[in-house]
Amino acid sequence: MSYVRKKKSIFATSVWVMLTIFFTLTTAFFGVGTSIAIDNAAPINKTLGINTYVKVQTGQGMGEKAERFSSDYIERNADGTPIYETDAQGNKSTIKENSSMRKNSQAVSEQVAVEGTVLLWNKSEALPFSTTEKISLFGIASAEGKYAVSGYGSGQIPATPTYNSLANALKQKGFDVNEKLDQRYAYFTDENVKKGDFTYGLHAGRWVGTYSDGTNKNYRPVYCVNEVPWNEIKSVATETLPTYNNAVFVVSRRAGEDQDIIDNVENGETDVNGGMNHLELSVDEAEVLKELAALKRTGVVKKIIVLLNTANPLQFAEITKDEYAIDACLWTGIGGSEALVGVADALSNTGYIVSGHAPDALLMNNHLTPADANFEDFTWTNSNVKEKLKDLAYLDDEYKYYYQTHNLKYMVYQEGIYVGYRYFETRYEDYVMDRFSANGANGAFDGNKWNYKNEVAFSFGYGLSYTEFEREKPTFREENDKYVVTMKIKNAGSKYSGKDVLQVYLNKPYTDYDKANGVEKAGIELVGFAKTGELKVGADGETVTVTVDKESFRTYDSYGAKTYILEKGDYYLSVGTSAHDALNNVLAAKGYTPANTDGRMDAAGDADMTYKITIAEDDFETYSKNENGVEITNRFDDADLNLYEGTADQKIKYVTRSDWNGTYPTESVKLKCENDRMVYDMQYGHEVTVKDGDKMPVYGTVTSSQGALNIAMLEELSYDDPLWEDLLNQMTQEEQIYMMNYGMGYLAGAESVGAPGVKATDGPQGLYHTKYAFPSPTMSAATFNIDLVQELGDAYAHEALHSGYTMVYAPGGNIHRTLYSGRNFEYYSEDGFLGGKMLAAQVKGMVNKGIIVCSKHFAFNDQELNRYGVATFFNEQSAREIYLRVFENGVREGKMNGLMSAFNRIGCTWTGRHKGLLTDVLRNEWGFVGVVETDACSGAPTTPHMEDKYALAEGLIAGNDVWMSRGSKTLLDDFKNNATVMLALRESCHRVLYTQLHSAAINGITVNTKMIQVTPWWEALLKFLTATSAVAATLALVMAVASVLLNGKLYPQTLAKLEKQPEKAKEADNATKASLAAETGAKGSTGGGSQGSVGSIGSGGSGKKFTLTQKSFNAIVAGALAFVFVLSTVISSIVFFSPDPALKENGAGGGEIHLCTHHCPVCGKCNDYECEDPVCADKCKCTDITIEAESEYVEKINGTNGNRLYTGVDEERNVTYVTGFDGNPGAKMVFKFLSDKAGRTLMKATIRRRPWNFDLHEFVNIYVNGEKIDYEHRLIGTSDDTWTDDGTEGKGDFDTFNLKNFEIVEGLNEVTFEVGTKSGGQCPHFDKIELIATSVISDYRHTCASKCAVCGKCKNLECDDDIVCKEKCDCKSVTIEAESEFVERKKADGSALNTATENDVTFVKDLNGNANATITFKVSSDKEAKAALNATLRMMPWAFSLNQYVDIEVNGEKVEYKANLKKDENEEHDTPAKCDFTSVELAVVNFKKGVNIVKFIVKDGSYPQCPDFDKLEIVSPAEVKECAHKCEHVCALCGKCLDKTCTDIVCEEKCSCKVSVIEAEADSVDRKKADGSALNTATENNITFVKDLNGNANATVTFKFNSDKDCSVLLKATFRAMPWDFPLHQYVGIEVNGAMLDYNKMLPKDVNSDHDTPAKCDFVSVELGTITLNKGSNVIKFIVKEASYPQCPDFDKIEIFGDVEISEYSHKCESVCPVCGKCANKACEDDIACKEKCDCTVKTIEAESDDVTITQAETPATWGGVVKGSNEYGGYIKAENGNAGSKITFKVTAEKAGKALLRVYIAPKCNDYYFHNEYTVKINGAEYTFESKMVEKDEELSDNQWLAHNYVCVVIGEVDLSLGENSIEFSQKGYAGTIMDKIDFVIAA
Repeated sequence: MSYVRKKKSIFATSVWVMLTIFFTLTTAFFGVGTSIAIDNAAPINKTLGINTYVKVQTGQGMGEKAERFSSDYIERNADGTPIYETDAQGNKSTIKENSSMRKNSQAVSEQVAVEGTVLLWNKSEALPFSTTEKISLFGIASAEGKYAVSGYGSGQIPATPTYNSLANALKQKGFDVNEKLDQRYAYFTDENVKKGDFTYGLHAGRWVGTYSDGTNKNYRPVYCVNEVPWNEIKSVATETLPTYNNAVFVVSRRAGEDQDIIDNVENGETDVNGGMNHLELSVDEAEVLKELAALKRTGVVKKIIVLLNTANPLQFAEITKDEYAIDACLWTGIGGSEALVGVADALSNTGYIVSGHAPDALLMNNHLTPADANFEDFTWTNSNVKEKLKDLAYLDDEYKYYYQTHNLKYMVYQEGIYVGYRYFETRYEDYVMDRFSANGANGAFDGNKWNYKNEVAFSFGYGLSYTEFEREKPTFREENDKYVVTMKIKNAGSKYSGKDVLQVYLNKPYTDYDKANGVEKAGIELVGFAKTGELKVGADGETVTVTVDKESFRTYDSYGAKTYILEKGDYYLSVGTSAHDALNNVLAAKGYTPANTDGRMDAAGDADMTYKITIAEDDFETYSKNENGVEITNRFDDADLNLYEGTADQKIKYVTRSDWNGTYPTESVKLKCENDRMVYDMQYGHEVTVKDGDKMPVYGTVTSSQGALNIAMLEELSYDDPLWEDLLNQMTQEEQIYMMNYGMGYLAGAESVGAPGVKATDGPQGLYHTKYAFPSPTMSAATFNIDLVQELGDAYAHEALHSGYTMVYAPGGNIHRTLYSGRNFEYYSEDGFLGGKMLAAQVKGMVNKGIIVCSKHFAFNDQELNRYGVATFFNEQSAREIYLRVFENGVREGKMNGLMSAFNRIGCTWTGRHKGLLTDVLRNEWGFVGVVETDACSGAPTTPHMEDKYALAEGLIAGNDVWMSRGSKTLLDDFKNNATVMLALRESCHRVLYTQLHSAAINGITVNTKMIQVTPWWEALLKFLTATSAVAATLALVMAVASVLLNGKLYPQTLAKLEKQPEKAKEADNATKASLAAETGAKGSTGGGSQGSVGSIGSGGSGKKFTLTQKSFNAIVAGALAFVFVLSTVISSIVFFSPDPALKENGAGGGEIHLCTHHCPVCGKCNDYECEDPVCADKCKCTDITIEAESEYVEKINGTNGNRLYTGVDEERNVTYVTGFDGNPGAKMVFKFLSDKAGRTLMKATIRRRPWNFDLHEFVNIYVNGEKIDYEHRLIGTSDDTWTDDGTEGKGDFDTFNLKNFEIVEGLNEVTFEVGTKSGGQCPHFDKIELIATSVISDYRHTCASKCAVCGKCKNLECDDDIVCKEKCDCKSVTIEAESEFVERKKADGSALNTATENDVTFVKDLNGNANATITFKVSSDKEAKAALNATLRMMPWAFSLNQYVDIEVNGEKVEYKANLKKDENEEHDTPAKCDFTSVELAVVNFKKGVNIVKFIVKDGSYPQCPDFDKLEIVSPAEVKECAHKCEHVCALCGKCLDKTCTDIVCEEKCSCKVSVIEAEADSVDRKKADGSALNTATENNITFVKDLNGNANATVTFKFNSDKDCSVLLKATFRAMPWDFPLHQYVGIEVNGAMLDYNKMLPKDVNSDHDTPAKCDFVSVELGTITLNKGSNVIKFIVKEASYPQCPDFDKIEIFGDVEISEYSHKCESVCPVCGKCANKACEDDIACKEKCDCTVKTIEAESDDVTITQAETPATWGGVVKGSNEYGGYIKAENGNAGSKITFKVTAEKAGKALLRVYIAPKCNDYYFHNEYTVKINGAEYTFESKMVEKDEELSDNQWLAHNYVCVVIGEVDLSLGENSIEFSQKGYAGTIMDKIDFVIAA
C-alpha cells in the first residue's frame, strides 16, 4: 500500500465523489430551474422580448393583401405604392418608416398638450408673453429631469421630454431665460445634493412595517415635494430679477400605481397650513411665491405666472389668495414627451391654441367631496373576522407585499352618483332654491354654512382663452330620438386666434317618485360637446353642432323598477361655458335671479341658452331593454349594502339630495364580515358542478368538410358562424389551457389553427420601451376635442405597430372618484360622459389600425390602496351612471375589443369571476365582442383571490378569458374532465382567436400560413446545461464507483502483480535461451525479441513491447472520459441548438419547407444562383456598383466656413478615404450614377468607426436627387484605444453598413452627403458607397468644370456631355462701374469717397483706413432670381482675405461669404498702388423683383482695409439693370419716395406715412411762461401761432396726445424763419415723454431780402428727427433754453409722420382724491393727468365693530329697532323704519388733529333716497351740516325689500378730527331706516 500511495492515480475516490455530488446538484439546479422557467415562460419571454410563434409560408398568398393593418408611415415607390421586404420564412411586409411616424406622434402630442392646457386666470392679459419679455423660471420642476411627464408605476414612461428642460423649450421660442437662475436650480438636480433624506424634487414611496401602536402601515403611500427653499435661490433671484422680471413658478405633483395621495408626507415636510396635504402648497413653495409677490409690490417683478404640472389638481383656497399676487395660472397637466414644448407654446401663444377646459371640478378644499370620508384604508371591524375567514389561504399574509390579496379590507361608495361636479352643482341648485338643507354645515368649507363660492374654485368645463368669443343664441330642434343643438361662435377679440367648446348640459326633474325610491338626479350633467376649429380674428365664425341622444334623459332606478326609467316632468338642455354656467342658465329659465334668492345665486343666468322639454308621461319600458331585446336590470345587488343578503344587518344611508346635511358623510362606514353569506362570498371560489347537458368538447380533431382549417379562412365570418366550432375542435386541450394563462405580455397563439399570438405591453401614456410618452388621458379629456383624441389613438397605434406590439393594456376607463386617487393620470375625468367620449375616440384610432385595446381596470378600481381584493360596495345607479359609463361608451361607440378585469372585488366577489359584470352587462347588454384579461397575476400565494383553482374555474365561467400569468399547460388539471369548465375555456379561446383574427396580429397570415411555436433560446440553453450536467454527473458517478472498487484489495494486489511480472518474464526468457544454446551448440541466438513486460504487445522477434503502466492506464481512462463528455456535449448542442424541428415539418404533407436564406435586400428575391429549389426559382437580377469617395468624379464641396475636404490614406488597412468633415458644417460629397430605368436601390456606406458610439443621422444629412431622406444609423464605437484625431497612429476600423432603400430615376441620380451643424459639424473618415439596384446602374464619370454658380448649368458651350452638361447656362451679365453717378460712395461721416483714373481704369480709392465707408449699387430685376456677385478690385502684394475686411449687404441683409483676393505675383508690384486689378467671385445672392440694393461696407477694426474698387459684375437669369435714377424726395422715416408723380422703378415704393398736425394754439396744448402765466397767440396771414418766445427763458409749449400703438415717427415743427441761419438746437430743447431729444437742426434763413426782421419772415417747416411714441398718452415739450439772450422763433405747429393714429389727449381722472386732489387709482397707468398718486390713508370702522354703539329710539318700531347682523357678505347695522331718534355712534381714534373726509356705506332700497334727509350727523357732539348725493334705487328689489349687500358710498364731507378719541353720531330723523355697512375717513398724509 505504501507503494500505491507513492503513485499518482486517476482513481482518487474523494475527487470523484465530490464531482458526483457537484454535478448532481447542478443537474438538479438546472433541471428544477428549467421547469420553473418553463412554468414562467410568459414573463421571461416578455422581459426578453421573445415571441415564440413564427409564421412560415407554405405556399402562395403571402403577398401585399396579407397585410391588413398597414402603417401609414412606410417606404414607398415613386408612384406611391408600398415597398415590401420578405424575411427568411417567406413573410412579405411593408418597410416601416420610423422617423416620420415619430414626427406624427410628436405633432399630435404637442397639440394635445397645448389644447389640453387650461387657462385658469389671466389678469390684465398677463399672458401670452411676447419674446421681448425676459423670463425667470422658479421651482425645482423647471429644472432638467424634474418636470413630471408621466405618473408612477406600470403607466410610467421613462421619457426624456423634448428640449430636456423648460428653459430650453422657451429658448426655442426665442425667449431670453434667466440662465443664472436656471443654473442655480440645476445644482439642486445633482443626486448628491439632498434636502433631508432625499434629493430635491418630487418623491413617492410606501411605508412598511407597523406604527408605534402596533397598527400595520399596510404599505401606506407617502409623498414629499422637496422644493428648493427661497434662501437657497435668494441671492441669484434678487440679482437677476430686475432684468428677468417675469417670474414663472412651476408647481409639480405626480402620483401613480399603488400610491394614492393620502395625507401622509415624509422628510419632515408640511403644507403651508401645517398639515400633510400633498395637494396643497408646501411651506417652501408658498415662501417662494410670497417673496416673489413682495418683489412685485416693489416693482422688481413685473408678472408672476404659475404652472400646475399635475394630474391630481391642487386645492385652490390658498393659491388664489391675493397675497401671492399671481397674474396668471395655467393647469399644464401631465403632458408626456412634448410637455415642455406644449408649455412653451402655451406661454408664447405660438404653435397650437390654448383651449383646455377642466375635466374635473377644481375645489377650494379637495377633502370636501362626499367620497372623501370613505377613501383610504378600512378594515372589517369585527374582532373575530380572521376566525370567520379562516378557510381563506394566505389570510395571514395580508401585509406581506403591497400586492398581496387583501381579504380584510373593504370600501364603500356612499356618495352614490354625487361624484365631482355632480355633487357641487346639484347642491348649488338646491342651495339657490333654498331647499333640502343645502346650506347646512356638513361639507361646508367654513364648517358653518355651505356656500358654493366657498367650495368650488373653478367648475367642471371651465377654461379661459387668450381671446374672447361672441356666442349667438343657440337653436334646438328634435330629430327622431335626438336633440340637435347648434350655435354660431365668433372670435370677438382683436389680437389672437382661439378655439371654443360648445358644451351642452342636461337638468332633470327631481320627483316625488325619486325621493320615495332612492333615485338620485344630478342638477346638471354633461350630455354633449363639440370644439370649434381655429377662430381667427375678424373671421365670420363657425357654426357648431351637438347631437344629444334621448337616451341621455334616462335614469337608473336601483330599488323600484330596477332598470332605466324616463320620468315625466320638465327637462332642460342648457348651453354653458362650464357646468356651473349651464346650471345658472337653467335656474334663470326657472325664474331665479341673484336678487330673488338673497344673493344665493352667484350670477345671473341666460334663459336664452336653454331649451325646456316636457315629458308628459312616465316611461319605464323603452330603456329597460337594449337594442337586441336583452333585459337591462340589476346585476350588482351583491354590492349594494341595502340589498345584499350578506349585509342584511348592515344598512347605510347613501348621499341623497333630499337631505344634504343629514346624509353628507362625516365619517367612514363601519362594516363587519361575519354574516354567513358574506363569508361564503369572500371565498376565492367554490367547487364547480357540471351543468346538465354539458359535454366535454372535441380536441385535436379535424371535423370540417373542408379539411384542416386555418384561422385566416374565417376572416370574413361572423363570431357565431358554425365553422368556428370546427376550428376550435382542432385545438388540443393543452393549447387551450395554455392560451388562457399565457398572458403576461402576450396572447398565446395556436399551431393547430395557425393563430399567430400577439405581443402585449402596458401603457396608458405610450409604450414603455419606446421611451416616448403621449399626454396623459386626463390631458386628452381637457382638450374637449374628440377628433384630436382619435388622432392620438391613431398615433399610439402606429407606435405599437412599428414596435411589433398588437395588444396594449390601455387606456384607463376608471373615474376620478376623488382628487387623491393615485392613478387619476391614467384615467380621463370625474365625468363618465366626457371620459366615455374620449375613450371611444382613442379606441377608434387604435382599433382602426388593428390594435387590441385592453382598457383597464374593469371595474370599480378607483382607489389604489388595498385594490388587491378589497371588497367594494356601491349601488346600481352609481355603477351604471358613473363608474361603468366610460367603459360602456368605449364598447358601444368605440367598438373596444379588449378589457382588463380589475384586482378588486365587487361586493365580496372578485371582478374576474363576477358574471353580472363580465357576461350580463358587458357581453349581453353592451354587445362586447372581445377578450377580457386579468390584471397581473403574481402567483397563487400573493393573489389567491384570482389564481386559486376555484377562482380560475369560476372566472372562466363568469366570462374572464385570459389570466395575465406565466403560461402553464397544466394549470387546469383539476378541471380537465369538467365539461362545464372546459366549455367555458373553449369559449374563452373562441374570443381570443376571434380578437386576434381581427387585429394586426393577422398581418401576414393567409390560408397557407403555418404557425410554429419554437423553443426560445433561453429554454434550449437551460436544457443543454441540464443535459451536460447530467452527463458529467453520470461519468463522475461511474468513476467514483470504479475508484472505490479499484482502491480496495483488488487494485493494490493487481498493481503488485503487475510490478513483479517483468522480472519473472526476464528469468523465463533467459532460461529459454540457455536451453536453445544447449541444443544448438555453443552458438546461441542473439536475435530474440526484447525483454517482455506487463501487458507487452508481441513476444520474441525484434519488436519493442508496449508496457501498460499505471501512468498509461490513467491516460487511457482520462481520454475515454473526455471523449464521452465531448461527444455528449456535441450531441446536446445539435439537439438543443439546431433549428427548431417544428420548422422542418410541413403540416399534413410531411415534407420539409425550404426557407430561403439568401434574400436580396432590395428586390426580396433569391440571390443564391446555385439553389434549385422551386421556392427560389425567381432569382435576383439586381446590379451593384461601388463608388470610392476619393474618386475625381465625386464632387467635393467646401463647408460654409470654406474649409476644404481632402484625401487621406490608411496604409495599414490599404484604404484611401476622404476627410476634413469635422468642424466643417455644410461640406458635401456628391456621388453620381446612372440608371437605365426608374427603380429602387439599397445604399451601403463604408465609414470609419470612432471610439464612441456615433449617431450618423444626427450629424450627416443625406439627399437623393435633391430630396432629404430620413434614416437612422449608429456607428458602434471601436475598442481600439490607439485612435487619435491627428492621423499619426492607427485609427478605428472601417465599418460597412446598410443605410437606406430609396427610389432612383431613369438617367442621372445624385446622392449627397452633407455635414450638418450639430456640434460644429462632425463626420468620420468616408471610404465609399455601394449601391444595389433593381435597375442596371453604372457610375457616372464626368465632372462639369464650368458650372454656373447661379443656375448650376454648364457654361462651356463646347462640352458635349449630354447628361450633367446637357443644359447650358443662359444667365445674363451686367457690369456697373463703381464711379457711376448712380452709385453712392460715402465715408462714415457722409462725405463722398474719391475716384481716380489709372491706365484707363476709373476706380474708387481711399477705402483703406476708412471704417464704415460704403459703396452702394442699385439695380433692378424683372423677377425674383439668384444672382452671382463678382467684383473687380485691385490686388495686393499678398493674399488678401476680403471677407475679413469687407461686409456685403443685399437688401439690408448681411451676406455670408468667403473670398480671397489673390496675390499680385508681379514682383515689381511691391505696394498696393502698383498692383493690377482682378475679378473675384463673391457670393450667390437672392434678388427680389424690383429694386435691389447691394452695399459694400468697410469693416471697423484695428486697421480697416479695402482695396481700390473698380466695378461690380452681376450674373443672373433675370434681366438685371443699373438703376439710373436718384430719388430727390426720400421720406426721412420710411425711406420711400414722397413724390407721388414719379414713375421710376427706384421710386416705385411710395411713402404711406400718415401725417398728424397739432396746432400750437390748440386747446390741448399747454403754453406757459416760466412764471406759469400763459404765452400769447397771434394770427397773421391766416396762420395762428404762439409768439413772445424770444427772451422768455424756460417758457414751454407742451403738446399732449394719444397714440394707438408703440412706434417710431418723424417729428417736424413749423417756426417763423429768421433773416439769418438759426441753430434751433442751441436755443430750443425738446423733451419727448420725459427724455430730452438729442437733435442738431439749423432753421434756414429767409432768403427774401425784404424780410430783414424776424417779424417779417415767413414760416418754414423743419425736420427735428425720429422719436418713439408710446401706446396711449404722449407728451412733447418745447423749452426755451436759458442763455445770455434766450431765443425762439414764433411757433406755428408740429407734424407727426408715421404709421400711427394720433388722437387728442382725452384722459380724465375718475378717481380724484377729495382730500389731496391726486389720483387715487393706483392701477391707472396714465402718466399725465394721473401721474401724481394719492398717498392719503383710509381709516375704516366696520358697523359690527365693538367701537360702534346703538341707542334705541324711545319707542322702537313694532317690527324691530336698530340691530347688528351678519351674512355671507359680512356684518352690518340695520335700522328698521319707524325708529326716529335712534342713534348709531362710531368711536374713532385719531393719531393727530386735522381734517378728514367722512364717508358712509349704506344699502340701496327699492326707491331713491337722500341720506341727509334721513339722518343727522354730529361730530364730537357738534351737528354737522351736509348734503349727500342721491342713493339710486335697486331695480331688482321689490317693495319694502332690503338686502345687506351692494353697498353705496355716500360722502358726508370734510370734518375736523381731534387728537385721540372722536365720536361720530348718526341719528335717524324720521320714519325711514337703512342698512349701514361701515364708515371711513380719508386722511391726508
